[in-house]
Amino acid sequence: MRITDLLLTNQQTHWEISRDNRVKLEAPFRNFTGHIDVAELHIPYTRWDYIDEMVKEAKKYKGKKIFVSGGDSLNFDMFSVFYNKSGDDSKPSDEIKTLIKFLTIIHRVYDHIIFIESNHEARVHKILARICNDKTVAQELRKQIRSLSDQFFEAGLNKVVYVPTYIFQLGDTLFTHMEANSASAGAVSRSLVQYLSPRIQKPWNVCFQLHTHTQSKISIDRKTIVETGAIIPPLDYWRQGKPSGKGKMSSIGYGVCDMKDGKVDVNSANYIIKEWEDYL
Repeated sequence: MRITDLLLTNQQTHWEISRDNRVKLEAPFRNFTGHIDVAELHIPYTRWDYIDEMVKEAKKYKGKKIFVSGGDSLNFDMFSVFYNKSGDDSKPSDEIKTLIKFLTIIHRVYDHIIFIESNHEARVHKILARICNDKTVAQELRKQIRSLSDQFFEAGLNKVVYVPTYIFQLGDTLFTHMEANSASAGAVSRSLVQYLSPRIQKPWNVCFQLHTHTQSKISIDRKTIVETGAIIPPLDYWRQGKPSGKGKMSSIGYGVCDMKDGKVDVNSANYIIKEWEDYL
């Protein structure tokens, strides 16, 4: 037997499989020309008035349009370890119904909808792992649950591209939901440039980062990072009598950019601020 014969038994890691599947989803958008909106919804706390303004602006654009739901589209607090401390009593099933209604509405406006899965959507998988002592049982239970992707398909949402991971590349622009936070201005952006630059194979110039609930635009080492903020008010567990978030004020809004032949207009890549977080 030769060592090369062992190649047949080579097993890919989960992240390699996820990457390969993601690259296939990215391929049709390599040379995209048009306008892009990106938002973090956190249903049921979404400021739908601001989303309505965003969609109305998108309607005015004559070319192709993409909406990127950049992760944490659903709050799913009921599946969280924070649930007992949370004021969120919404049912995940109701959150999904609201999400599908929203996607059905914007289906008439945007040519494509990129739906990125992130830490909040993954809560349903995490709670199964917590309540099941057996890993195999948890995996089998997961197979019995209708995925969001299946529910989008059943609702006829054929413009939705479901991305079951925290990163997506559209042309030369990345959309990430990396679980990174910092009270120091620019710290997350600098960290992202240092982390992503040697790890992303295809050339990129701009990265829209969600998750942080703050907004900024910083150019570092020939890369531009836009923190989009989220389109919700502060959540309950941020306001529990602890002076957390010192030096970091969240703002409510979303991200935008224009692209031609897969090349982003860096000056158009920005965040839209609608308001600052409310007073105590």
